[in-house]
Amino acid sequence: MRYLPVFLRVDGRRCVVVGGGAAAERRVRDLLETDAQAVLVGAAITPALAAMAKAGTLVYRGPDFQASDLDGAALVYVTSDDRTLAGAVVAEANRRGIPVNVADAPEACSFISPAVMRRGALQIAVSTSGASPATARRLRAELESRFGPEYAPALELMRAARRLLREREPDPQLRARKLKRLAESDLANCIARGESERIERLLVECVGFGAVELGIDPALFNIGRGRDERAAR
Repeated sequence: MRYLPVFLRVDGRRCVVVGGGAAAERRVRDLLETDAQAVLVGAAITPALAAMAKAGTLVYRGPDFQASDLDGAALVYVTSDDRTLAGAVVAEANRRGIPVNVADAPEACSFISPAVMRRGALQIAVSTSGASPATARRLRAELESRFGPEYAPALELMRAARRLLREREPDPQLRARKLKRLAESDLANCIARGESERIERLLVECVGFGAVELGIDPALFNIGRGRDERAAR
């Protein structure tokens, strides 16, 4: 099977998780990170899920799946080991045209979830098309060692630079050249090393604006962890 890699926008949308264990908890947390409306159906839910339901962080529909649980759903995750239940959820989701993912059953999925490395706005997804999730996790770990926390503030600066240039620079080709210079600069490494003065010079040289003019607090540069420190570990 071959898959089309996409990133879905689900903020504010109803996303259903069927199951109650640790896998369900991971899916719920992933959904909440995207500001989706997480809906849970399942028995024997974890204490953390129960606490989230009590706090209203997620919507708990009870232990037993009903077709109506999928009303208005943007996507569905099935984490239950009950194959009969999984089959019923998949059938209903397919009937409604809702993307569905079943843990450890790629043949039943209309989409699969990759291993994802996140650094703020940066997301790198790794998939083996269901062949070896363990390999995908290993590759994600390698990426995490390659791309450190400095990429989160670096991308915040790039986003701010892009926004301000769109407001102040009418020439799209000049805007593109300036943003390319910033993207190809040593910005992330300078942030990792905590070189605030060098970061400010790079910003001015590349796009013509300093951090304050970009609306960025220079304290964002002090992430407290550099490449040399990570390498020592």
